[in-house]
Amino acid sequence: MSEVIINKIPAPTWNWLHMNEARLTDEAAFVWQLPAEAEEFSVEAHTKMADPLRLSFEYTQDWQEISCYEIKVGEEAEAVILMDFFSQPEVDATAAVRLHYDIEKNGKLTIIQTQRLGRGVTFINDITGDVGERASFNLIQVVLSGHETYLGCTNELIGRHAALDIKLAYLVQNEDSLDINYVANHIGKKTESNIKVNGVLRDKAQKLFRGSIDFKNGCSASVGAEIEDVLLMDEGVVNRTIPLILCAEEDVEGTHGATIGKLSDEMMFYLKSRGIPEDEIYEMMARARIDAIASQIPDETTRNLIAEYK
Repeated sequence: MSEVIINKIPAPTWNWLHMNEARLTDEAAFVWQLPAEAEEFSVEAHTKMADPLRLSFEYTQDWQEISCYEIKVGEEAEAVILMDFFSQPEVDATAAVRLHYDIEKNGKLTIIQTQRLGRGVTFINDITGDVGERASFNLIQVVLSGHETYLGCTNELIGRHAALDIKLAYLVQNEDSLDINYVANHIGKKTESNIKVNGVLRDKAQKLFRGSIDFKNGCSASVGAEIEDVLLMDEGVVNRTIPLILCAEEDVEGTHGATIGKLSDEMMFYLKSRGIPEDEIYEMMARARIDAIASQIPDETTRNLIAEYK
């Protein structure tokens, strides 16, 4: 079976680092290439959904399937979609989700995704979409488990004052891996993007984060920012990050930053002096990074799912 390339960065970096893209083989490539009919959700203009749309995905042993969705939010409409991906801990499976959204003028779409997958699950999650004039797309993702996870999100900020806000919290442990590719394409004037990532790596886990803010010609007065905060809990982890800002327009502002490492000696000393054992300190600080994102989810049921997950 031929390889399938996903999560490709907009502008290649040093090829010898093998960070420009992810390559799917075997079952993952097979599932990604499966034909699937998209389910369509539409929110009519000037309509605000009374309740969130809840979608649950339970993956069972030997699952091999892709799900596709088309979401359209009309002018001055608002929608919230909650998506929960889960399985039993012992499950081996391969699953994929493709989602495309279209938000018209003054519309607002919020998608909240939680991932609680088994130790043998490979999961591919790809989002693409267009944001119209004064419209906004908000994405909150919380990844708590899963053997191999691929997250992609490419956003076209087309209209004037279009806005994008992405928040991700992740915990990757054992020998699991997480591959991320977020792209904000600033096309319209005075567009805005914010990408915030909080993560925890432990044991022999691996993570690759690609965050790209691309200021296209003509997107004057646009602003983009991305920041990542990663806690490394063990010596065996592998952490890789590519923060990328591309610019074909002069009158723009782009920033990026990363905080990567262990807890400082000063922090450890302070907490130990309060009688907290070192193991508990690391667990507490790891949980705090997840909770910082989860606390912003406007749904109590989802927040409780995350809080109760072990």
